[in-house]
Amino acid sequence: MILEILLFSLIVFIPLVALIRIRRKSWSNKPPRSRNTANIHAMIVLGSGGHTSEMFKFASTLDWRIFRRVTYIVADTDKDSAGKAEQFMKSLNQSPPFEIVRIPRSREVGQSYVSSVFTTIKAGLFSVKLMFQSRPDLILSNGPGTCVPICSLGIAFQMFGIHNTVVVLSESYACVKHLSVTAKILRRFVDIFFVQWPNLLQVAPRAVYSGRLPESAEQDRATKAKNKDKADDRLGYVLVTVGSTKFDDLIQAVDSVQFAEAASKLGFSGIHVQKGRGDYAPKVLPAMKRADFDIKIFEFTNNWEAEVVGSSLVIGHAGAGTILDSLEKGKAIIVVPNTKLMNNHQVDIAEELANRGYVTIASPAALTSTLMTLEIFDLKAFPQRESQVFKTHIESKLNITQV
Repeated sequence: MILEILLFSLIVFIPLVALIRIRRKSWSNKPPRSRNTANIHAMIVLGSGGHTSEMFKFASTLDWRIFRRVTYIVADTDKDSAGKAEQFMKSLNQSPPFEIVRIPRSREVGQSYVSSVFTTIKAGLFSVKLMFQSRPDLILSNGPGTCVPICSLGIAFQMFGIHNTVVVLSESYACVKHLSVTAKILRRFVDIFFVQWPNLLQVAPRAVYSGRLPESAEQDRATKAKNKDKADDRLGYVLVTVGSTKFDDLIQAVDSVQFAEAASKLGFSGIHVQKGRGDYAPKVLPAMKRADFDIKIFEFTNNWEAEVVGSSLVIGHAGAGTILDSLEKGKAIIVVPNTKLMNNHQVDIAEELANRGYVTIASPAALTSTLMTLEIFDLKAFPQRESQVFKTHIESKLNITQV
């Protein structure tokens, strides 16, 4: 993703920066145009996995009556986000007309640097055509590389008077201590830049804090709200998940007689394992299935919410989407960061939430012992919804006069 962003920056974004600096004063002093309700064309850029899940959490706070049309942007190799967008729109009480547009991905994982130059140019040209056809009033994104050409063009539209496009970038929950590459490129030029962790205000002073938790970790730790109490002697199952990625070390750690016996001894009704795209397939757990102890192994599911709701404990990688989905539904969670991933975002978010009392951290090697000693119902309750800051700032920037 880093190369993808840098290449597009050389082709399109960096040449705009000089022009932005020249015209920035007159551009920023323009009075906002008043808009009536149900008159906004929104373009929402979806990433994959956690990025998409987070975007819908942010979007759920908005008043959807202000939109006359919504265009979702999805990378052409993203297999999941389009379906999630359709499910989200069906869940709304008043759903505006919407479309899902697929755009070329600038660079695939493992693609050669030479060939990625041409795919990046292709993605940029496709984005130009799409933006001139759509001319959105609002662009929402939370940081996938796919958003860079779209957001850059939205900024250019506003600057040169082509269209009054408001560009909003929300940093991912996964970025706790460091900004993403996308944010480093775009944050000074977008209309609103949201961050989910107060630490980032030190490196981006103009950002708006829209996170759910108190800005002070000390204040957060002082709260005494607990997760839901154990209601029955019989617990639900343990849900093990790796999200949209692969994390074979975690799957191997739960695929053991010791882990299954520990879960059964603690009163759990079974173990459900979502193994994702990993190469390792559990070999031990299937033989541990009994009438009173269910074992289920699957790669992905179309009914993820039901899997989370039916569990009593989630053990997952430290992806922001997995953590938020679990905490929102009042589930105790053991977070197992995948330290092989770059930038250590998983370690950062896991440590921050553990420090605040919301999750327990374990390594794959220590997972069974952590399970045996864990007081799973002694974790704090997590705020169920995003704050209203996202909604109020966007509506203010759009200068909505009626809702």
